[in-house]
This record gives sequence, C-alpha cells and structure tokens, in this order.
Amino acid sequence: MSGLQWIVKVIILMRYEVQEHELALMREYESVIVQRESEALDVALAASNSRSEHLARVGRLLRAVMRKLGGEDIQAYERMSVSEGSSAFMVEVSSSAISATDHTRPEPNENSTSTVEDKEDSYAELARELDGEEEPDRFQRRLAAAEWALERESELARLEQENEELRRLLKGVLNADASAALPAPAVPRPEPPSGERVQSGRTSPALSTSSSGTVRRQLGGPAGTVGPFGTYKKRVSG
Repeated sequence: MSGLQWIVKVIILMRYEVQEHELALMREYESVIVQRESEALDVALAASNSRSEHLARVGRLLRAVMRKLGGEDIQAYERMSVSEGSSAFMVEVSSSAISATDHTRPEPNENSTSTVEDKEDSYAELARELDGEEEPDRFQRRLAAAEWALERESELARLEQENEELRRLLKGVLNADASAALPAPAVPRPEPPSGERVQSGRTSPALSTSSSGTVRRQLGGPAGTVGPFGTYKKRVSG
C-alpha cells in the first residue's frame, strides 16, 4: 500500500507541475497580447490626435482666409476667440470645483494652461501670416493658389455634369436607333381553303361555281331555272 500511495502522490505532483507550467505560459502569452494591443491602440490614438490637430489648424486657416476675404479684422476675431477659450476654461474649472465632493480648491491644470498658451501662439502666428508683415507676397500667393483650386474644382464639376448629360443623350439616341432597326413583326395571313386559291388575279373555277350555286340557291327555284344574270328561264311545257 505504501508503494501504491507513493506512485499516486508522484503522479499528482507531476500533474500539478504540468498545470502550473501551462498556466505560466498562458499568462505570458496573454500579457504579450495585451501589450501588443495597447501599443497598437497608442499608435492609433497618436495618429488620430495628430490628424485632428492638422485638420483643426487647416480649419482655422480657412476660416481666417474667408474672414480676411470678407474684409473682417482677423486680429480682433483671434483675440475674441482666445478670450472665449479662456472663459470656457474658467467655467470648466469652476464647474469641476462645484461638483467636487471634498469642497477643496482645485489645483490649476498645467496642461490646460499650456493648451491656452499654445492657442494664443498659434493665433498670433496665424495673424502674422495673414497680415503678411514678413513676406508681403506670401498671402497673395496663397490666395491665388486657393482661387486656382476653387476654379479647378468648379471646372471639374461642370465637366462631370456635361459628361453625364452627353451620356444620357447618347443612350437615348442609341435606344431610338435600335428600336428603329428592329424589323416589324410579320402578321400571319390566313390561308384560303382548298379549291379557293387565287392565281394571277383570277378566281378559280371551283370558287366561281360555288359562288354561282350559292346565288342561285339564294334566288330560289330548282336547279336549271335561274339564268346566268339572275333571271328565271322559261320552262317549256311539255
């Protein structure tokens, strides 16, 4: 019995070691998978943030260009937007302070302050670019490029519309030609019965005989009493 118990104990220990090894491998693989996923998500988030920043900058430039073309004061608009951004930041800070449960004064957020300063710097740089103090021809070149791009887009839209109209017209013409080229359906002609065929514009004798017999029968009298022109013949008294 002691030998059998020792063998069972050894088997249980070996199974436990195998299970521990499998669990360690699973944990290692899961950690590697989670790390790879987190790295991929970080890369995607960074790319999305960069794209959003570039789009926001392009949008600000376009709005500034449109306002400049409209004759508005860009510097006043930028100052107003900066003041609105700072006021919105103050409102957000005050709302977070009110909603806090410990009623403690919140510490200033350095990231938000740096964001506002970056916005101010970007607005100032944008104003300098639009004013053209450093390079007077820079704004004119950008404006000419924007006008050329707009004209090109409008020309492409006009050409696409004309191509669609031409395709519709060509399709209608082709359909009309195809319908005109189709042969007309042949109407079947009824065949006359045997003995009543018309040859070279003359009626067959059988047809004339049958028609004259019909006329005679319609006029009345026995056969031989009706003449060729519908007159009755005189019967010779015998």
